[in-house]
Amino acid sequence: MDEKRTDMPEHRPTETRTSPQGEQDAPSVTDAAADWFFRFQAAADQSERVALQQGFDAWLAEDPRHSQAFDRIAALWEAPALEGALRLRQAELSKPVPLFNGRSVKRALAPLGMAACLAAGLVLKLEDIRVYWLADYQTAEGATGQITLPDGSAMTLNSGSAVSVDFDQGRREVAVLKGEAYFDVTHDEDHPFKVTGHFARVTVHGTAFSVDTAEDSDDVVLERGHISVERLADIGDNVSLVAGQAVTATATALTDVRETDAGLALSWREGRLFFDDQPLEVVAKELDRYIPGNIVVPMERVRKFHISGSYLISDMDNALQTLADAAGVGLWRLPGGLIILQ
Repeated sequence: MDEKRTDMPEHRPTETRTSPQGEQDAPSVTDAAADWFFRFQAAADQSERVALQQGFDAWLAEDPRHSQAFDRIAALWEAPALEGALRLRQAELSKPVPLFNGRSVKRALAPLGMAACLAAGLVLKLEDIRVYWLADYQTAEGATGQITLPDGSAMTLNSGSAVSVDFDQGRREVAVLKGEAYFDVTHDEDHPFKVTGHFARVTVHGTAFSVDTAEDSDDVVLERGHISVERLADIGDNVSLVAGQAVTATATALTDVRETDAGLALSWREGRLFFDDQPLEVVAKELDRYIPGNIVVPMERVRKFHISGSYLISDMDNALQTLADAAGVGLWRLPGGLIILQ
């Protein structure tokens, strides 16, 4: 049994509202209303909003509570309490230590209900709402964070990463919801340490490794010891790794185990990135995780240009300029954080 932290509530809040008629408005109604509201907010133009309207009208017609729930969400968007929640969220993210404990933030937001927390999540990105709500620890872009877990294991989060943890009743389980996490696991033969990504699960008793998640794959790198990696969609599809090996898991397969220089692959922990003859699109994608905004490389010949070099994470401006100079292209910065190499 792990030691409980005083700032962590036992359960995440579940929102239940009461209508003027006295009947309860189930959480699913409020969640559906919030979903419709955010879909309209995210619509890129009038044509998208028109396309949404027919389905929305049908949903409203199903039950009078739907219209009431939607009106509450719309009103909440302008609520002073929500503005306070957003200020709290911004203050938490702006602390000198970039790592924040998601459970303590959510506890402060709990009186606003699930819909308000979803709205607060829009300060980050619409697609990050689920991650924000589930995460126990999260780092901002350009920052890393170190955490000592209840069993004494050490966890380091890379830039823009998020995890949830479960150490109740002897369990030692971590889910990497976004980004990359490195683990230096305390040995415990009786309680395996399990890390789940998007497509793979790693099981160890005591070792050091990283799990790096992406939209279509999980990369697992083993620094020392040995681990078992299984594909979530088919636990019979599994491999064992020894120090200096890596494997990638996708929705359909595990790649062949490959040899890797773990020191270089995990150099982000020391604040530096190394690339050895990598396509510029791969390098740009990796640099992208350390900056606010997005890097775009429109021309295919530039994307395929191979790069070797070492870059300081703390000086991404110089890293981007060096990358552009090496490829012989210009570096353009546009409003909204868009960076174009062309």
